[in-house]
Amino acid sequence: MKKLLLILSLMLAIVPLTQANGPLTDTELEKGPVIRYYPNPIRNILTLEVELEYVNQYQSLEVKVVNLLGQEMVKPVVKDYAGLTTEVKVDLTDVPAGVYFLEVYSSVNGNSVKQTRKITKS
Repeated sequence: MKKLLLILSLMLAIVPLTQANGPLTDTELEKGPVIRYYPNPIRNILTLEVELEYVNQYQSLEVKVVNLLGQEMVKPVVKDYAGLTTEVKVDLTDVPAGVYFLEVYSSVNGNSVKQTRKITKS
């Protein structure tokens, strides 16, 4: 019984992860950095803390705030990563109250990971 379990675990370890369209790419396996943002709802300034798993995981960061139609509400904020944790502030003073999407793009060597979060402006 132990030999059978060992053989099965070895077989599972060498089988690549796949999806309906074929093997998963590195980008699909990558979840992206950890994003914390506050306050929500937002009055004027949105603060993001973006945390990497390891240094040089990503090189640049782009933050967009878009409405439900995908229109940008403020000029995108572009910043290079500095260490494991990078803080970004987005001024939403001139944005009317409502529900928006926060889009965070993390890039390295031409590859990009997009993460989207719902935010509320009060």
